[in-house]
Amino acid sequence: MKNKLYTLAGILILLYSCSDGSRLAREGREHQQKAHNVAALNLYEKSLEQNPSNPIALLGKGSILVRENVTRVMGISMIEKALPKIKDPAMKAEGYAILLNDSISRGDSRKADKLSQTIQQQKLYSPKIFSLLARSSKNSGTVYETALQNYPDSRELRLEYASWLASRNNYTEALQQLRSAPLAGQRDAALLSARIYYLQGNREKAIEVYPKDDTHSLEILKLINQGKWNVAIEWIQSE
Repeated sequence: MKNKLYTLAGILILLYSCSDGSRLAREGREHQQKAHNVAALNLYEKSLEQNPSNPIALLGKGSILVRENVTRVMGISMIEKALPKIKDPAMKAEGYAILLNDSISRGDSRKADKLSQTIQQQKLYSPKIFSLLARSSKNSGTVYETALQNYPDSRELRLEYASWLASRNNYTEALQQLRSAPLAGQRDAALLSARIYYLQGNREKAIEVYPKDDTHSLEILKLINQGKWNVAIEWIQSE
């Protein structure tokens, strides 16, 4: 009798999960993570036909609309509707990152500050979140330091921090960040290092560290060796 009850319960759970669009929403998310946005959007819409309040489908469809700049307002509204019902911290952080990025991009500092407070209160951190918090904070350096304590292997965060330091003429610390293990051998790090050495007046070191992995780079090195630094630096800054 118990086995029959368990079987019946399992069937009911399966039927419910199909009827509320959860399966379709999960499949849509799998497609979205592979950048198959057309297929993902189709599955999200089918999921929302079954359940207009499915949070995974709302978040997924909303994020696609925002990122592809299609009916941005509708996408933001969907994400805001989904977030209170999202339980997975990583998924919730993903949604807040989109909202925060949108607020910063539009110059809505009031909304960005409010979102930042919510993110920090709920501790919804990710490399993307920290990057956005640093961009919108008056204490960017502190935010980057905290970010790298939590994500020491993040190339993107470390490169951003090095770039931020260089923009404030803190070249010594910027170069220390660029020499760190996560950025070893990375082309972007080599480019930034070359620019810093050039700004410091150390042209020989700039030539030494400048990447030599393509024709464009070799042409720049040729200009440098010819003493045509003004032309070379224009090429470098265009990369």
